[in-house]
Amino acid sequence: MSTSRPFAYNTGSTISGTIQIGNLAIGVDNLDYTSGVGGVRWWNGPDEDLGYVIAQEVVSGNQPNPDSSPAYLGFFRSPEKTENSFLQSVQDIFNQTFSSGSQAKTWLNSNGYWTSWVDITPTPSVTPTITPTITPTITPTITPTITPTITPSSSSPSLTGVTFSRTFTGSSSPGSVIESAWTSFRSQLTGTYSTMKLSSSLGTSITVTNALVQTIANGLRTGTTGTNLSVTIGANTWKVIQGCVSGTADANSIYLTTGSACACTGTYTLRPMIKNLNWGGLNGSSCGQPTQTITLTFS
Repeated sequence: MSTSRPFAYNTGSTISGTIQIGNLAIGVDNLDYTSGVGGVRWWNGPDEDLGYVIAQEVVSGNQPNPDSSPAYLGFFRSPEKTENSFLQSVQDIFNQTFSSGSQAKTWLNSNGYWTSWVDITPTPSVTPTITPTITPTITPTITPTITPTITPSSSSPSLTGVTFSRTFTGSSSPGSVIESAWTSFRSQLTGTYSTMKLSSSLGTSITVTNALVQTIANGLRTGTTGTNLSVTIGANTWKVIQGCVSGTADANSIYLTTGSACACTGTYTLRPMIKNLNWGGLNGSSCGQPTQTITLTFS
């Protein structure tokens, strides 16, 4: 029998029989949540026996579900139910590195995410109450663990890559979660890099290995309003640009593209803070692309 629990999107006060983290309500009592406890829609979470689960708010309300109804909950699950697998998933999904599962859980909770991670202790623990299975179930989004390839070198120590990876939804602006992840990613580009890989879950990718990759990484990290950078490597001219929506907070944001500044042209474009549906893509246009996961790694 699988272990799961009920979740709901709740922007009001804490509902009796639940705990509240951010806008997530999590059922903790032996109640029939399908009856609409608290006047909200309840969904059954994924199987927690297969890995550690992370629940998040989906601001757009378009999380896939069997009813095709508005759903404001989404889930990630680590590939294995181990602390290392959980920590790797947190790093891959949120670009955050922690030395323990407890540190990761504290950060997730403080940023509005719930997780099934619990400290593993050598003493017996109280058996939790099993909540009755709630239907329908929202299918969890499984994010694969990304293991960077590290090549040994006799002259200098190996370096671990820095990765940004997020799912962009067609006809929707990126949103605050993606914006925060991009800002965090840029601030971590403090190492020495010679390879840049940009890929899409739709099947398109490009890997660039050149000393000028370091210039691009530095430009993304230190870019400021009014500063644009152009670097030609092979057949592509990579541009670090800013401010595609004048008069908004976007004027301080930084993007990567091979196109013409903020236009729809350009084979490879990533605009996480565009605040509209033209967030980029890797299929010949940077405007109005379908839903896809875009990943950018410097190593």
